[in-house]
Amino acid sequence: MKFLKHIALGLFLAISTVGVSSVAFAEDDGRIRFEPSVAIDNVIAQIKVAQDAIETGVDGKEIAAMIKKARDLNKEINANDKVDIGRQRANSELSKARGLAKKGQMEEVSHLLIEAATKYENLKKHL
Repeated sequence: MKFLKHIALGLFLAISTVGVSSVAFAEDDGRIRFEPSVAIDNVIAQIKVAQDAIETGVDGKEIAAMIKKARDLNKEINANDKVDIGRQRANSELSKARGLAKKGQMEEVSHLLIEAATKYENLKKHL
């Protein structure tokens, strides 16, 4: 009887471990995943859209929304530690630009967007 209890306990532990670990490896089929280089290109393209909007004289709140979209796309960049550190630094430029866009300081926003685009381009070297 003692032997059967040990077997039952062992089976219970094995089954519970498999059940927990399978949840950790579950994938969301509805989520679109990008390669790091494609994700970087998407962020740069969104920054260019914001720069073009500044040149055409779009309102600061709309520019801030475009920069927010670039920051959201930024979260898809996932490669290694060096890329992540560079991504965070480039993201700080976008954060500053978004704050200034809300205030209507488009000259500074344009410079920050150029710096951010350059930093994102440099990320490709670390892939």
